Amino acid sequence: MNKVWLFGKTRGCFPFRLGVNIEKTADKMLRIADNIEKTADKMARIADNIEKTADKMARIADNIEKTADKMLRIADNNMKIADKISRTADSFMSRY
Repeated sequence: MNKVWLFGKTRGCFPFRLGVNIEKTADKMLRIADNIEKTADKMARIADNIEKTADKMARIADNIEKTADKMLRIADNNMKIADKISRTADSFMSRY
């Protein structure tokens, strides 16, 4: 069996195992950093979607308000027309 020498020791000795453990830990830390970055990207997309939804809801609220104003104007006009019809009917009835 060939022995790999590192720092003057064989592969089974402490310095080699320490180097392997450090490398594994660094790999794990890189994976964790990648996961954190992916999570941050997802959170940014969610925040964008929430903002877009809030904008849509604001536009819907504005449209509802405009529709309510139009309905009030229509109701007011209908009341005026009904009043004119009532006055016309009263004058017609008073003639006969």
